Amino acid sequence: MANKIFKGIMHVHSRYSGDADFTIKQIKEKFPYDFILFSEHDKGMDKKSFDDFLKDCRKNTSEKFLCVPGLEISRSKAHILLYGTEKLFCDNDKNIEEYFRKEKLKGCLVVLAHPHKIAVSRKIIGMLNGVEAWNFDYNGAKNLPLYQFRLFNKFKKINHKLSAFAGYDFHRNIKNEQIIYVEAGSLTKRDILRSIKHGRFWYKIDGYKIFPDGTVYYKDRSLNTYPLKILWLIAVSSGIKLLQGILRAGSMSLDTLGIKGSGRIFLAKIIKKIYGKI
Repeated sequence: MANKIFKGIMHVHSRYSGDADFTIKQIKEKFPYDFILFSEHDKGMDKKSFDDFLKDCRKNTSEKFLCVPGLEISRSKAHILLYGTEKLFCDNDKNIEEYFRKEKLKGCLVVLAHPHKIAVSRKIIGMLNGVEAWNFDYNGAKNLPLYQFRLFNKFKKINHKLSAFAGYDFHRNIKNEQIIYVEAGSLTKRDILRSIKHGRFWYKIDGYKIFPDGTVYYKDRSLNTYPLKILWLIAVSSGIKLLQGILRAGSMSLDTLGIKGSGRIFLAKIIKKIYGKI
């Protein structure tokens, strides 16, 4: 049987996470693709709520739509996504690394989430299937996060089998279209996860096309042929961070900087629009 191309979304939180707004059924309606890979927070999740979560995934799975259960496990500053798991990690378990190893042998996918300036051991990196090189919640939904891709390449020198992933990190807001395309034999958890593990996938995000090895294309051309585009991304990213810093400081920063006249009015309007007050 020839493989098919299935569309989906990764790193999705439902109400089972505690900090998300929608039920699995509602999320399914918001993203009418072929599959969703969930990653509920393990913190606050007990056996009953986890069992309810698994039942809900099965209930919303059909021949035409697949809900894959998963967890976002946080230990220290590292968050690790475990896609496909049906076993909740308990603190009284002997070793979290052993837990990941066993779940990986069962066919689960192990991905390091939003690894921005965190210390990760070589042992953990060696255990991973991949790293989120783009996370919509942490990096924004528009500009390619160059630092994250450099970090992915750094980790790849330790674990040559790593794949680059993009995570929506959905909790409540639809930020931008981020689709993972997977070439698989059938729309089953086993086939989808196995195809992703073997690198038979790619992403399309707002003009970008991202491949498992970290290669990025913009409008069907490699970013290596777009040196000005890369410089533009760096400039825009830096400018946005500077403006965000000013806005977060509120109106006091305007006084400190001595910004008056039309410039002050303009920034004050932005602050009011974002924060609702000045």
